[in-house]
Amino acid sequence: MSDPLLERVESLKAKLDDLAAKGADDLELFDLRSRISRLSVAIIVSDLQQEDEAYASATSELDHAIAAIDAAAAETSSVETAIRVAAKTVAVVEKALRIVP
Repeated sequence: MSDPLLERVESLKAKLDDLAAKGADDLELFDLRSRISRLSVAIIVSDLQQEDEAYASATSELDHAIAAIDAAAAETSSVETAIRVAAKTVAVVEKALRIVP
């Protein structure tokens, strides 16, 4: 059975990888992609359940970040904003999983 939170984290990582491949690679993006890799492992070993409020909040935040990156892909001036949204989202998920960045 797949985990919706993990699927969203992997989707966010893929979208950030795409941004990096298009030349948006900078130190903040590199750090964010590293944090997302740690999130994937943390989700796999966590005991966070879909019924938990933190899980629902993290899932919602990830959906928002994914949408922001999709919008930014169409408008290159929004890439920095999308990266900031993704960074805030990763912080929310880290908090839900009790991970210290």
